[in-house]
Amino acid sequence: TLTTDLQIKTDEKSEDWLQVGKRNRTHVLRTNEIRKSLVADIFAGKFRSTIHSSGNQKSVVHEPFFTLSLDIKDSKITSLDEALTRFCEQSTLSDYIDSKNRQNVHTNKTMLIEQLPPILIIHLKCFLYDETDGIKKVNKPISYTVNLTLPKGILTEQAKKQYHERYKLFAVEYHQGDHATKGHYITDVFHPGLQGWLRFDDATVNVVTSHQVINSTADKLTPYLLFYRRD
Repeated sequence: TLTTDLQIKTDEKSEDWLQVGKRNRTHVLRTNEIRKSLVADIFAGKFRSTIHSSGNQKSVVHEPFFTLSLDIKDSKITSLDEALTRFCEQSTLSDYIDSKNRQNVHTNKTMLIEQLPPILIIHLKCFLYDETDGIKKVNKPISYTVNLTLPKGILTEQAKKQYHERYKLFAVEYHQGDHATKGHYITDVFHPGLQGWLRFDDATVNVVTSHQVINSTADKLTPYLLFYRRD
């Protein structure tokens, strides 16, 4: 089953290693492996998460992903590129506790992409939980393109050397409606035989242009999942 394919083998393959980096500096490296499968071969990528706290050795974790879930609620984020860059910006962990002295210490975390999958699924987080109003929908336009070049700043040096960072859009899933608890899902798919786009709305299928696909707000559609194939 798909669930079995995506299980992380932390009990068998997660081990801590002491890795030597630049200038002979060492850090603890932990790798979480996933089960070998066709699903993983096509959709699985890998993050390199680095945590550095004052007075402690740097900790690096390699962890798999099957979708890139991007936060878009900030008003400054208006494009896919901006959301990708924000996802990989260094952040401060305010509640990080040192395991040795049980004290709160200043800690920075950085997340970069170490391994790129053949098919990249990007999840735009347009549904949020609010303590007052419950689940809410983020109704805002986000610009994206058919041809995507991943920003260099979100890739590790290893990824820059090993992988082609250019992708091409081949499917988009939209949510139609103003509320998170109501609405309708519509999907656009690029058809290689027709060399064009088709829009699937339940049993109705129509031809659409690439302009309509990347300007979905004109049809009151909110992009929810973007599917990119390595170009």
